[in-house]
Amino acid sequence: MIDPASGLTERDLALILRHLHATRLSASPEGSPAAPDAPPPGRASVPVTARR
Repeated sequence: MIDPASGLTERDLALILRHLHATRLSASPEGSPAAPDAPPPGRASVPVTARR
């Protein structure tokens, strides 16, 4: 038992992680999680406020 409050077991966690891994692999058209030659993001998505 990993979390007594929720009843989460090691088996449940393993199932969740396998599903997340499979979803991540299937999200990319090449089947890999991310393209290694992808350019880094240019800017933060949060606007920069006035500086002091």
